Amino acid sequence: METHPRLYAKGVRKRQEILDKSLDVIAQRGFGETVLRDIADAVNLSQAGVLHYFPSSEDLYLQIVDARERRRMETALRQVGDSGVIRIVDGAPAIGPEDPDSAIYTLISIFLRNIHHAQQTPGLIELFVRMQALASSPSNPAYEYFRRRTDIIHASFEPFVAEVNRRGLLMRDWDPGKAISIIVAMADGLELQWVRDHGIDITGTLTLFFDLTLSGFEEWRRGEEIITPIPDDGTPSGNDSAATTAKK
Repeated sequence: METHPRLYAKGVRKRQEILDKSLDVIAQRGFGETVLRDIADAVNLSQAGVLHYFPSSEDLYLQIVDARERRRMETALRQVGDSGVIRIVDGAPAIGPEDPDSAIYTLISIFLRNIHHAQQTPGLIELFVRMQALASSPSNPAYEYFRRRTDIIHASFEPFVAEVNRRGLLMRDWDPGKAISIIVAMADGLELQWVRDHGIDITGTLTLFFDLTLSGFEEWRRGEEIITPIPDDGTPSGNDSAATTAKK
C-alpha cells in the first residue's frame, strides 16, 4: 500500500522534532540510563512511540550524533563566511588572495572555538564517543557512518593543508592526508580522555599543537579573542558571550 504524502511528511517532521529535542535533552541532562525516557517525555511520546520512527535505539543515537555533527558544521561554515577573510567553495573553506596567512589562522581559530563549545555539552561528547566505539565493527551501522565522516573531513580540508604547506607556514612539509588524520585523531582522542577526566584541556592541548607546528599562529592568536563559547545556533549564550583567549 502506498504511503500518503501527507502522512509521510508528518512522519519526517516528527522524526526531526525527536532529533532536535534529543540534542537539547542530552545537552542539558547528559547521556544516562534514562535518556530514552527523557527524550520520549520531551516529545510527548512513549519510548516505544519514539522508536516507531527509528529502527532501533542504537540507530536513534547514531542519528543524534549525525544531527550534532551537521549543526557543528553549519555553525563553523557560517562563522567562516562571516569572517570576511575566507571563502566557501563547494561547501569547503578556500583561502583567498587577500591576507591569506590571517585567513589560515582564522580558520584554525574557528575550529578551536567550536571544540571549546563542544565541551559545554558533556552528554553529547559521551554519546559521540560511545557510538564511535561501536564503529570498530564493520557490521554495525556506525562503522559506515564514521567512515563517511572521515572521507568528508579529508575531502574538505586536505586542500587547506596543501595551501598552508605552499605558503611555508608549517615547521615542515606535511602530507595533507596524514596531517588531517593526526588532527582528527588528536581531537577525537582528547574527547575520549575528557569523558573519563573533565580536567583534560582539549582546546588548550590542540592550541599548543598548532603553536608548535604552525609558524606565526601563537603570535597572531595572542592578539585575537579566538575562543568565544557559542551555542549550536551560532549566537553567544548568557555569560559565555565574553571572549576568552586560549592559553597554552
